[in-house]
Amino acid sequence: MSRRRLLILLAICNCAIADEISWLHTDLPPANISSVDSQAGGYVDVVEALIRGDMPNLVHKTELVPPARMNMLMKAGGPYCALTVSDDGKGADYMRYTSPLGWIRNGGLIVHAGFLQQISKLINKLGYLDLLQFAKEYKLRIGVVRGRSYGTDIDRSLQMIASFNQPEMAGSFEVLMRMLNAGRVDVVLGYEEELTYFKTFDNHVFIPVTPASLLLPVVIACSKAASANEAFKAVSSAQRNAKLSTAFQQEYERWLNPAYLTEYRRSVLELAAHRQKAP
Repeated sequence: MSRRRLLILLAICNCAIADEISWLHTDLPPANISSVDSQAGGYVDVVEALIRGDMPNLVHKTELVPPARMNMLMKAGGPYCALTVSDDGKGADYMRYTSPLGWIRNGGLIVHAGFLQQISKLINKLGYLDLLQFAKEYKLRIGVVRGRSYGTDIDRSLQMIASFNQPEMAGSFEVLMRMLNAGRVDVVLGYEEELTYFKTFDNHVFIPVTPASLLLPVVIACSKAASANEAFKAVSSAQRNAKLSTAFQQEYERWLNPAYLTEYRRSVLELAAHRQKAP
């Protein structure tokens, strides 16, 4: 069909070509769960589904990519959006962010349960481990997900650690855990809810680290490309729906260690109150 005939048909039927949005997912459950064995998807998947429901005029697509690939696509430009962690505006030259729609606990080290006693002297009374001191004293192989941000504080510590001990990288948390079991790395940097999800690694423990803020914000990031303008306008409007924050917290808490639940809820409330008072 010629372009002229297509334009005539569109004019006759008063059709409109919908704007498109491609949601970028990473293989990092329980945030995104691509398999069918989950109860109701990951805590990001569930909230994203609600957002899609609030934007019926957009054509929604999904792309499963590694974290490093996500950054490359955002830089290249296109109608890309993703729910992601961002507390420092990293990538602000090629991405734009909504305000936070939820909060997750910060990351930490995952070690074999039998190794915990050996490093107990570096764990403070609150149960936190100084990441930089640990790396200097033990000089172990630390596994991280390639291209992943662990928040401003932990990322800064990793940069300092890399000057004397280059971390080992893999494309996903699950691969890192298999490397840990195989003895190819000594410890893994991740999130406690990831350890909860992968029950096959139940002989490991999670240790929160310092320096690091207690909570990290989850935002919607979109490319700054012109093709993403309508998508970002729509997600910014949908993000203001209060039900999204409630749904996010409910889904996230499904994976949270019950021992941290009270502290997590209190911290979220305190943070919300602080943000309301801010000018």
